[in-house]
Amino acid sequence: MTNDHADRERAAAGSPEPLDPPDALADAPTEPLLDEPLLDGPVDGDDLSAAAVAERTARTEAAGRRPCEHCGRPIPRGARRDARFCSTKHRNDNGRQVRRQETAELGPARTLRAEAALLAPLVAQLGEHAGALTALLNGAVADATNDAEEARREAQAARRATDEAGTRAALAEARADEADAAAKEARADRDEKVAAARRDAREQVADARADAERAWRQQGQAQRAQQAAEEETAAERHLREVAQQQAVEAGRECAETAAQLDAAHQETARLLEELQAARAQLAEEQARHAATADRADTAEAALAETRDQLTDAQRQGRTAQESAARNERAAEEAAAAADAALQDAAQARADLQAARAAADAAMNEVRRQLEEARAEARTQRERAAAAEQRAQTAEHAAEQAARAAPDGR
Repeated sequence: MTNDHADRERAAAGSPEPLDPPDALADAPTEPLLDEPLLDGPVDGDDLSAAAVAERTARTEAAGRRPCEHCGRPIPRGARRDARFCSTKHRNDNGRQVRRQETAELGPARTLRAEAALLAPLVAQLGEHAGALTALLNGAVADATNDAEEARREAQAARRATDEAGTRAALAEARADEADAAAKEARADRDEKVAAARRDAREQVADARADAERAWRQQGQAQRAQQAAEEETAAERHLREVAQQQAVEAGRECAETAAQLDAAHQETARLLEELQAARAQLAEEQARHAATADRADTAEAALAETRDQLTDAQRQGRTAQESAARNERAAEEAAAAADAALQDAAQARADLQAARAAADAAMNEVRRQLEEARAEARTQRERAAAAEQRAQTAEHAAEQAARAAPDGR
């Protein structure tokens, strides 16, 4: 028996029309649209700001249509009853937007540029957080994998249920045809048997359609679970990449800090060496200054001795003069003795002049040596002052380097 014949029999018996499939329910008449109807999504060039989406959503709901969660336009007719987006692109765009918002809500990213003394604890804490995050991510991946496997099993069960429902519907239609054939052969009990067969057929078709609708719902749930698992997997991959990048940055900053510490140690060692050299030079300058002072003392002693010699020469000159006077008086007494006295006096005068010249030369030499000693002493004092200044500069530079170097070097 054909389907047209079955419809005519149902109309003659006054039975209700068969139920529409779930997809046909979406084509039911809706309320009239607003003055400016909205096109079904997606539409290229739409303004996707929050205000525009909210306005289109309100207009779509006022028109009795289901709005797309991403653009606010009506979801095309014929889509699943549980559809939330007008297209796959808008579903993917909305998922990316949600992930960006979640990432932005995590807070400002922290850098690891801190004091050198705090770097080691921060790196250790980062390692602990990375381990805990890895454990959480592994657990989340395992849970997502299990959920995905469960969703796949549910989808397979839903497909099997759908196939079984289709088989039962086919069997029900075959039994209805057999009942119609039996009704033709036995007109006497046709009404009773046809009514019973129709009731059975309606119940079986209703059950089959209910099973099919449940299978479609289960399939939609399985698809949503699979999509959630994919999104969680992508989020886990992104978080793992962020953790790896942070670990790489922490290692790089640790290496830079270690290099800076090594450079500071080397600079401090060089400054200490310069300080020791300056101190050694200062000690040498002080020793030379002490030797110069000793030489100056020796020169002063020699000058004092020369002065004593000059005094003795002057005394001898006075004595010679007195002797000459006595010799002159004696010359008056004796001519022979006078000649000898005169010669002695002339010799004494020559000796006196030579002694005076020697005393003057010695005095000049002593004065020259004293001036040289004083000049050398001044030079040594200037060198000592310069060496002490360099030593102070080196000590100041060493102190600055020690203060600039981290406490934990």
